[in-house]
Amino acid sequence: MHKADYNKISFDHKEIVLVNTLVSKEFKSVDFCENIKIKTKINELCYKFRVSSFEELVRIIIFYKLFDIDISDEYYEYIESYSREKISIQIYTRNIILDIAKNTSEIFSDFCNSFPLIGLEEYKDKLDEYINIINSDNETIHSINHIRDFINLVNNKHDFEQIFDIVFDLDDIEYIEDADRVADIFNSYAAKYLFIARILIDYSFPLNLRREITQEEKSIIRFLLYKGDEIDYMRIYNIEPLIFNDKLNSIIHAYDSENLQEMLLKANLETTLSESSLICSYFRLHLRAEEILNHREEIIEQAPIKEKQEIAVLIDELKTYINEKFLTSGLLDDFLDHTEYLKDSYYSINGKIESIKDWFTENIQSLDNVEKLQYIVNKIDDIVPYINIVGDEF
Repeated sequence: MHKADYNKISFDHKEIVLVNTLVSKEFKSVDFCENIKIKTKINELCYKFRVSSFEELVRIIIFYKLFDIDISDEYYEYIESYSREKISIQIYTRNIILDIAKNTSEIFSDFCNSFPLIGLEEYKDKLDEYINIINSDNETIHSINHIRDFINLVNNKHDFEQIFDIVFDLDDIEYIEDADRVADIFNSYAAKYLFIARILIDYSFPLNLRREITQEEKSIIRFLLYKGDEIDYMRIYNIEPLIFNDKLNSIIHAYDSENLQEMLLKANLETTLSESSLICSYFRLHLRAEEILNHREEIIEQAPIKEKQEIAVLIDELKTYINEKFLTSGLLDDFLDHTEYLKDSYYSINGKIESIKDWFTENIQSLDNVEKLQYIVNKIDDIVPYINIVGDEF
């Protein structure tokens, strides 16, 4: 679910009564709530709608007209003002935490990638080695301190953990226990959040855009990344929720994402790591393109009748965007020589692959062509799934 899918969530009678009662009393999240049951129910409703305050919940109910609310003008102004503050904090949290994580140290990134293994008891010596290096690494210490300062700043008025969990949508992530262990290892909640951000970045990388993003979609993405939420956008540009919801779902699919928050995370990464992602993806994309070309007739045969001509054109177009000498000359060996020293995490740390970018574009392929190759491969996959042809994924 993303925030535009509110028509898929319903309120029961007790929830409607509770919201209206609190609105009639002009409830404010900053005020002390001594009724534990009410506080718990508010938290449950906020979790249900993936918001960080009762005020944001009321704002959603009013905008989407989920049910009638009798609200004073003064309280409505407060609802809007407080919600805007919360939304701004969420935007800052996503961008600042990701910016720190994209610029973190090589040793901490390596530690994060290796943690499932070094977390085992038989690798205790390796874990101790990482701990000793990280605790004396100025670059890592700077990143952790930066996050700590930001957490303290947010916690002056808000609940950082609640906002972080909403922004990064951690419902089904299995590594939360690992993150808590990282906090214990370094005696630092900041280290925990840096660990989570690094894992999320590497989980999302390399980026897999399924099609080219339109200018209108780029405008929507920029707005949601830096200015406001969906309600803000619909109000400013006078667009109906159902129409906007369709546009947003299309963008989410284009970024190969499950929900809005995952898409925005990937869009943030794209702003600084798109070139690195394309270089990282090329080897797999080239192999997949070769397989598609080798199975051309079989793929066309499996395509729906109305799409046979289109897929034939797409397959033939692949030749324009691959380096046909890549696998049949010394280029592959040169590529492996240039990349063998690069750890996986290098691709998702700002500036780490600058040393090979010029060589890659001069000798292998332009990054524009790699991007187009990615779009075409994914478009073919949408028509005839690649797994149907080779029986497995690259």
